[in-house]
Amino acid sequence: MTVMLRPAAVIFTLMCAAHLSQLHAAGRTDSSHPPPAPNRWSAAFTTSEVNERCVISLWTALDIGQVNRNRKRTAMFFHPVTSRHSIRKRATWHLLLLILLSGDVEIQPAFSDSLWSPPDAIFRTPVLQAAPGRNGKAATLLCFNARSLKNRKRAGDIAALLDVHHADILAVNETWLSADVLDHEVIPTQYVDHRKDRVGGWRPAGGVLLAILPHLQPRSQEQLETAAEAVWAEVKISNLKILIASVYRAPNSTPEQNNELLRLFSLAAEVQQNYDACLVLGDFNLAIDWSADPPVPYATPADLFLNCFDDLAFAQLIKNATRTTDTSEKLIDLFLCDAPNLVTSTEVVSGVSDHDALHVHLDVDSRRPTPVLTTEPDWRRANWDLVNERLAENLLRVFTIDDLFTAWEAWKATIFACIAEVVPSKRRRTKRRLLPWLDKGLKKMIKLKYQLF
Repeated sequence: MTVMLRPAAVIFTLMCAAHLSQLHAAGRTDSSHPPPAPNRWSAAFTTSEVNERCVISLWTALDIGQVNRNRKRTAMFFHPVTSRHSIRKRATWHLLLLILLSGDVEIQPAFSDSLWSPPDAIFRTPVLQAAPGRNGKAATLLCFNARSLKNRKRAGDIAALLDVHHADILAVNETWLSADVLDHEVIPTQYVDHRKDRVGGWRPAGGVLLAILPHLQPRSQEQLETAAEAVWAEVKISNLKILIASVYRAPNSTPEQNNELLRLFSLAAEVQQNYDACLVLGDFNLAIDWSADPPVPYATPADLFLNCFDDLAFAQLIKNATRTTDTSEKLIDLFLCDAPNLVTSTEVVSGVSDHDALHVHLDVDSRRPTPVLTTEPDWRRANWDLVNERLAENLLRVFTIDDLFTAWEAWKATIFACIAEVVPSKRRRTKRRLLPWLDKGLKKMIKLKYQLF
């Protein structure tokens, strides 16, 4: 809001400031306060001291008209009792004095040119600080119940959720996808997707998905899967090999479906010792009181799953309700981990459906590998005639050595010295050190081996 002031009001404000400075310099304060330094505000000169030292005396002078009564020009502003100005103008002057003495209004707003600013004020730009306990380099996981990734109305909510809560690994339940839907249609292309869609049924339902950033080297673990709705993947985070799963158990699951899910966990238990940690996220729809210690099951399948979790040494680290209605609050979206020391924090955030989402921070660095700058010979620019000539000259002394090991060291040193002297070098930046014999054909064979076995 812009306020238009008349010249008289501006002059009055300036004269109030000058008079207040004169009172400040002349020491017109109480006897209990020593006079401060003249013509300058100090950082210790607070608003309460201003009111006590100067405002009372100046305000009294304005009311009774004792300031420069004999000077007409000054009396027009400081003698409201005898002047011809209206009560409205006198009230405006009093209001301007209050605004001026508030300490928050500048005559010419700038970095440090306010009359009432402390000396040598420094303009500081705002700095965004991370929340305590948060590491921007730490690996993060996000688990949410989508209730159809194909729903275009929900696509904006999912995009906003991924934008607000960064995640290296996504675990999605109830994807409602089918084979005719491609991965890049529902999940950002920077992720590598591992999914399992529900087959059959008269309407879309169920389905789970894991989306992992490629620098974590995700690898599907299909040998651990059963008919249950769950997908396993292996990731490498900061030299740690971690097994992670996205699981969905329908609330109306049959005993056969529950047994398939329990068998899935028994398969994971057989390979659990091969990994540094095992993480499971998903919607289990189990009636369990997780606030109790130990947790208390309420229904028949819940006690079976609790025994299974104990066998795998799983700790359930979510303590708040994840599905809230008008009549109930339930904790049915779980985060199970057999290495709780790796987890920095867990929180329940707003989701995209009737379930809240789980946001997990790990105490593991998830940054991409630092590019390695290497120096290597540039064989394409090598002068091979000169190389052969130098080798013929320098290798003559190697033939005179009788000891085999000494001759080998001399031959090797001669070869490398010749290459460094004659062959030009180049610098190359790589993300990781690869074995030179690991070509594309061999990689295809390794991938085929993993698929077959």
